[in-house]
Amino acid sequence: MRLTYSILWFDDTEEFFDILDIDGLKSEILSWGFLPEIKLVKTPEEFWGYKPFEKVDLIVVDRNLEEYGEGQNFIADLRDHSIYTEVIFYTAGNASDLWDAIREKQLEGVFVSNRSVVLSKVYKVGRQSIRKVLDLENMRGIVMAELGELDHLLDDILRAGIPNLPADKQSSIYKKFHKQLSDQSKRTETRLAGFIEKPQVDEMINK
Repeated sequence: MRLTYSILWFDDTEEFFDILDIDGLKSEILSWGFLPEIKLVKTPEEFWGYKPFEKVDLIVVDRNLEEYGEGQNFIADLRDHSIYTEVIFYTAGNASDLWDAIREKQLEGVFVSNRSVVLSKVYKVGRQSIRKVLDLENMRGIVMAELGELDHLLDDILRAGIPNLPADKQSSIYKKFHKQLSDQSKRTETRLAGFIEKPQVDEMINK
């Protein structure tokens, strides 16, 4: 699981990206409690370089890609490859005209917008999608997954680092570990002795 929100944005007009409020978009995503990952691409090669899009949460595609064709073709290719990431499809013209292209290609999971208000649409779609993630059960899963990854990382650090330490440093670490485990064992024995003399449900729960 990741604590990031990733957007892949395909528009072949560099001037549009120059005026796009990326900082505002990043601030918005940060306000949701996620780290923003905004990927701006201007060619099909760059776009498909992120295939299979497993780490992309939202795809934003311009309709008029000039020499590369129209955006609905890229969206159709995504769906043909069983990629169902949510897509925002926008145009500098009338946004309602996009529905004809969507119906013609029988595209699912696509939102439409006018270019002038596309950031607002990104905010709305993004907030809606993360609401599904931010319920209690999903957040518990995210936290547990992150803790699991940290545990594995710490294991790797110990395996890689300790054998390269001088012998006296290794010995000191091992002795401290032994003492901590021994002290913990003694405390556990004391609690068990107290429990068997006076058993209580709370002691079982707080094991």
